Amino acid sequence: MSLISRDVDYALRALAYMAQAKGKLVSTAQLEQALSLPRPFMRKVLQRLENAGVVRSVKGNKGGFVLAKDPAAVNIGLLIDILQGGLGFGDCKLNKKPCPQMHACRIRTKLNNIEKHVLGELAAVSVASLLE
Repeated sequence: MSLISRDVDYALRALAYMAQAKGKLVSTAQLEQALSLPRPFMRKVLQRLENAGVVRSVKGNKGGFVLAKDPAAVNIGLLIDILQGGLGFGDCKLNKKPCPQMHACRIRTKLNNIEKHVLGELAAVSVASLLE
């Protein structure tokens, strides 16, 4: 299990690059060249970020993407929610069905506490902080 998916990793690198561009449009071709990120995969990630209001796109030959939020307001926890649907440490499944002992389980309580702590730490890491 990876804590951070490839989507989140690519998003962080792309958003840091956009933050350094300081409001100028960044094309997927630029991201591909500068960061060695596969363009089709990057487009999918950027579309999801656009739907969530993190980036804004401009169509056309001279189009591209630009941050729609302050880099200090975009953190790893937010990106995990957008691109992974959360962490899910406490999502207890048994053969793909909820565990019948889920509500009385002491392990689940501990895992939920760990998840809250990890999410708090991830929320403290913003795109802006990665540029410092």
